[in-house]
Amino acid sequence: MLEQKRFHFVGIGGAGMSALALLLLQAGKEVSGSDLQMSSYAQRVKKQGAKIFLGHHPSNLRDAEIVIFSSAISLDNPELRLAREKNIPLMHRGELLADLLKDKMSIAVSGMHGKTSVANMLATALLRADFQPCVALGGESFDIEGNAYLGKDPYFVAEADESDGSFLHLSPTYAIITNIEPEHLNFYKSEEKIIAAFLQFSRKVKEVIFYNGEDRKTKRILEELEFSKKVSFGFLPENDIFAKNIQENGIATSFDCFLKREKLGRIEIPLLGKYNVANCLAAIGVSLHLGLDFKKLEESFRNYKGVARRGEIKRRDEILLVEDYAHHPTEIAAVISSYLPTKKNSGGRIITIFQPHRYTRTKFLAKDFGRCFEKVDLIILTDIYPASEKPIPGVSTDLISEAINEKEGPPTVLLPKDEIVDYLKGIVRKGDIIMVLGAGDIGELSGELAKIKIR
Repeated sequence: MLEQKRFHFVGIGGAGMSALALLLLQAGKEVSGSDLQMSSYAQRVKKQGAKIFLGHHPSNLRDAEIVIFSSAISLDNPELRLAREKNIPLMHRGELLADLLKDKMSIAVSGMHGKTSVANMLATALLRADFQPCVALGGESFDIEGNAYLGKDPYFVAEADESDGSFLHLSPTYAIITNIEPEHLNFYKSEEKIIAAFLQFSRKVKEVIFYNGEDRKTKRILEELEFSKKVSFGFLPENDIFAKNIQENGIATSFDCFLKREKLGRIEIPLLGKYNVANCLAAIGVSLHLGLDFKKLEESFRNYKGVARRGEIKRRDEILLVEDYAHHPTEIAAVISSYLPTKKNSGGRIITIFQPHRYTRTKFLAKDFGRCFEKVDLIILTDIYPASEKPIPGVSTDLISEAINEKEGPPTVLLPKDEIVDYLKGIVRKGDIIMVLGAGDIGELSGELAKIKIR
């Protein structure tokens, strides 16, 4: 670990930044940080002893010995400017994570979708098998009660963030690749550059790559790499680890798990969707490789609590209220499909509330967004959550609405965020499934939606 004692984080309120800050605090380092608002992540870091400043100002640096920043922070940020003037070392969060991993048996979870869930499933399995790994997640785990855990064992489970290319700082012992497809095109510009980045990442893996054997682009990379130590997972018997006889009961999913065509047993997890089965298989593959007993895995998944905003059930009575981080067309379609059997049993409708995330993603993937909602009964769209982006002329939620209409999709309503709850109060009925989808602040509506009275 770095020798400095006093760390300052510019943009400490994000999931990834706060996880690193928490690990440093637990290791006995002094931590301060700044952000534009006091997020739940920033609040947790503050409770653990960090000094948090609202807003970015040079005075926030005080006696910092090193400054950590993320790609969301402008290089013209006043705190970064002062750090350069005073020759205070600057380090990107990806570089800090790489430093924390370098002396560990690291498991880096990569891929466009499912990283947080897979990392949490693996970390939870290790902890329940009496391992003591370090953990850094991009979401809030109900199993480890946070997004970071400093264990005493040499193992370290971390998400490898491809969104800004920072996963290329890592040289993990093991890696998981969940899937690869066009995403983060604001950074990569083309699909070929995405493929090239994952190929470069894969070449840096020291031991074994666990990969989705049914993801065409991932298979292409592994074939080009000619990497001998690789383990595939999926639903076909051609994979090293695969699932069969998948059943859902509206609350949980169960499946038979096979390794090299030998049945190991049956897994049950309180989540829905085939994509969550794939996530389980990825975690199972690494767990077995590290020597975990399958019976321990059965117990771990049966008692799995999950991650906030990843299929999180906020209400289950006359209606079902689901909150999910899904913000890419593939993720949205997967979440919707996982609740179609529930809809059939309830006799209600699926109503999706979707807040697009980033202008660039809306611009590049508008047509795909137009297709991913085809199985719902009503779509409520609200304004784009910009994240760190500036508006792009001609890019708005209207692009998605138009794409849906072109495909003769479900009825679509465009509403300001603060009008959505009142609108739903007038139309929701018993048996409906309401989905709150998006990576921005749309989850703020869940508390009010959970209180809606059904007529």
